[in-house]
Amino acid sequence: MEFEFEDDPLRARVPAMPGAVRVADTSQLHLALTPHLTSPAYVRRVVMQLLDAGLVGRVPRGRTWVWHLTQTGRRALVEAGAPERRRAATGEAALRSGLAAHALTVTATAIEFARHGWSEITDWAVEVAHPIEGGRVTTDAVLTLEHRWLWVEVDRRSMAEWRLIRKVAAYGRYATHRVHVGPRRLQGSTRPAWQAAYPGPRCPSVLVVLAGAGRPVLDRRSDRVMKAALKVLAVRDGALIVNICRLGALREHGPDATIWANSAGILRRGADR
Repeated sequence: MEFEFEDDPLRARVPAMPGAVRVADTSQLHLALTPHLTSPAYVRRVVMQLLDAGLVGRVPRGRTWVWHLTQTGRRALVEAGAPERRRAATGEAALRSGLAAHALTVTATAIEFARHGWSEITDWAVEVAHPIEGGRVTTDAVLTLEHRWLWVEVDRRSMAEWRLIRKVAAYGRYATHRVHVGPRRLQGSTRPAWQAAYPGPRCPSVLVVLAGAGRPVLDRRSDRVMKAALKVLAVRDGALIVNICRLGALREHGPDATIWANSAGILRRGADR
C-alpha cells in the first residue's frame, strides 16, 4: 500500500501523525495538519478515505472520533520510509481500555510544541520504555530535536501525585545508572545507560506537563512535585533537569516562554542566597 498521493498530499500526511503520536481526534488532525483552513471538512474527508482503505481505524469518544493506525496502516507507513517505532502498537488497545483522555492529552502536548516551531509531529514517539535495574520507566513521549531529546510526562491528575513523584525518581535512577562497556571478561569502563539510546554529552531533560484542572490547582501540584523532585539525588546533583508547566500555559505562550518551573534554576537561585 503506497502513501504517496500526488493528487492529494494530505493523504500521506494524515497517517504519519498517528504513526508518531498513536492517536488523534478529528479536531487535532485539523489543528496539526490543516490549520490554514477554517473547517476540518477537508481532513475529515481524507481520513474517511483512509478508513475505507483499511489504513486507519476509529473509536467513538463523545461526539467525535478518535483515529489510530491499523496494523495494515502501520506496515504501509514503514514501507513508505517511516521509522520503525520502538513499540509498534496502533493505539486501539489504549483507546478501548479507557486511556483515550490521557493519550489525547499527550497528542495535544505534541501539537503545541509543533505549532510553536519546536519540531514536527513525526519527531515524537510515545510510550518509550527505558530499562533500569529492577524494571523500567516508560516515558509518555520522547521529542527528538536536532541534536538532543526531551522526555515528556503528561499528568492529567488521573494519577496519584505520589506516583508522579515516584516516576520522576525513576528518571533519576535511569539518569545515573551506568553500564559496563567492553568485553565482560576484561575490566573495562562504564558509561551512562541512557547514552545507548540518546548519544550525547547530556542526559535528556524531563518535561512534566500538567492538565486536568484549573490554574490554582495545577500550580499547587507543580510546587509539590518540584519540591519532591529537588530531593532526588540526580536532580540535586544536576545529572537530571526537571521542568514543569501547565498545558494551558504551553498552549497560550509556547514552550519558549518563561512558563517552566526549572529544577536547575531553582537550585542555582538557592545557592546564590
